[in-house]
Amino acid sequence: MDQPMIPALTGDALAEWDRLMADGGLLGMDASVVAAHCLTFGRWTEAERVLADKGVLYKAPSGTVTISPMVAVSERAAKQIREFHRERAKAKKRARPVIAGKTK
Repeated sequence: MDQPMIPALTGDALAEWDRLMADGGLLGMDASVVAAHCLTFGRWTEAERVLADKGVLYKAPSGTVTISPMVAVSERAAKQIREFHRERAKAKKRARPVIAGKTK
């Protein structure tokens, strides 16, 4: 796989880049947009790991128990991931060759 030009892609973010490159590549999308998605994917997986390990409740230094900030990180990243995949699906559809009114 072509390695991204963004050195921050490591771990889950790099694995997502590799997965996308194996599934059609950039599909005409800007590499920086795809890389930003991969970083978001890495952020989402990290937030979910923290939540799985520590739970959704967080005890602040003041002693107050509240919802973990990782819930918001996860939800925001998941929303961005869904939007990226909607846009990528459109790009994938545009990238398919059309022959005699049918897509291959």
